[in-house]
Amino acid sequence: MNRPTTPQHGEPWLVFQDANTGKELCAYTVRGTFPGEQAATVELLAHEHGLQPDAIRATVEYRTAST
Repeated sequence: MNRPTTPQHGEPWLVFQDANTGKELCAYTVRGTFPGEQAATVELLAHEHGLQPDAIRATVEYRTAST
């Protein structure tokens, strides 16, 4: 499913996916994140899902609060 990718469609979210399957593993708003949070999230998700960190793709998507 393609989601809107322009600011008029909501606020930016950092979305983490399994790069092999495209399955979304986690997403959170960019607002309020801290330095190193993205890397820490990748490491945690890799551990939780039995993946290598380089098998997790992080992208920015614009989403509304109802997503």
